[in-house]
Amino acid sequence: MKKKTYKKKGYVKCELLEDIGLKPHQYGTNFCDKSDKQWGKWRKQRKKNGFDERETWCMDFMFYQWLYTRLTMYKKKAKKIVDLTFYKFQYTPSDTEIPIEVTQKTAIDIVRNEAKRMILSDDDTEVFDKNIMNLFYDLLPHLWW
Repeated sequence: MKKKTYKKKGYVKCELLEDIGLKPHQYGTNFCDKSDKQWGKWRKQRKKNGFDERETWCMDFMFYQWLYTRLTMYKKKAKKIVDLTFYKFQYTPSDTEIPIEVTQKTAIDIVRNEAKRMILSDDDTEVFDKNIMNLFYDLLPHLWW
């Protein structure tokens, strides 16, 4: 989509989501554009809170997008500053009951790939893998640079 179209419709641009095949009208607060009569209310909410109520319509989808984009950016930035092989985590893949040890870099990739899978899934009954969510829980305190 051209830059003029983004601006005209009021869309937020996200190259990280476009890179995985998501169309601009499918992500973030782009579910509705400037032609919606609630646009002014949402603009005021974003000014006051940094986000608007559209982000609460489908919070799981918003979370997967947030998680994927933030981990992608974190990995790009942190790999120049942080030793992403220093921290190790226990992770049990869903197809086995045997835990494996993974580095922070690998853990980030596992969580990013699961978030990407959920973003691109057409099945509304899909759920985020619990073992991967547990891995993210363990990983979270170590995501700094």
